[in-house]
Amino acid sequence: TVAVIGKGAFASCEIVELSYQSRAELLADSTVNGPFYLAELYDFTFWEQLEEIPAYLFANTEFLEEKNLTIDMPVGDCAFYTDFSSNQGFGTLVIGESVTYMGKRAFYGRDIGTLSYQAVSAVNGNEDLTEAAFYNCDLGSLSIGEQVETLDGGSFCGIRLLQDTLVIPDSVSKIGSCCFYDPSTNHDWLQVKHLEIGKGLKEL
Repeated sequence: TVAVIGKGAFASCEIVELSYQSRAELLADSTVNGPFYLAELYDFTFWEQLEEIPAYLFANTEFLEEKNLTIDMPVGDCAFYTDFSSNQGFGTLVIGESVTYMGKRAFYGRDIGTLSYQAVSAVNGNEDLTEAAFYNCDLGSLSIGEQVETLDGGSFCGIRLLQDTLVIPDSVSKIGSCCFYDPSTNHDWLQVKHLEIGKGLKEL
């Protein structure tokens, strides 16, 4: 059983398929020394019994193909962070009902074709707006599931999205501070023609 994975352990490697099953401690402490830093990765899967996606796991990893991914566990800080616009992101990304934590800059810089956010009441780790989980992400579309109860502060701060209709379902009772804040100079990152806020909202 692997207990520890060192900084940059697989840095700059080319990996066709990765099956990540480890509960090992990652020694990475920044976006430039994650275990797969600058690695080229075609595909990956997570073990069903994995308890969380570790911080910095795929920070600045180059995905060579768009990935469709459903996540049903907490996501660590900078887990999928990238500084490089050439790095592929996600075709479809589903944040499942059982996700309880979204780490700082968890998906920073990744393009996401379709983001389906279904977490019932996830807590965000961001301490300031630029640390939001989806900050600097280009989204093709965003949907919020009808089971979602809370949208924590900064949940979608700093996203780039152009969408005709965005629906906050009746199940949502709380929207946190700066949840959809657009920090751009021209305020043109988030453009929604029709915003529908459901009947269940009690705290804004």
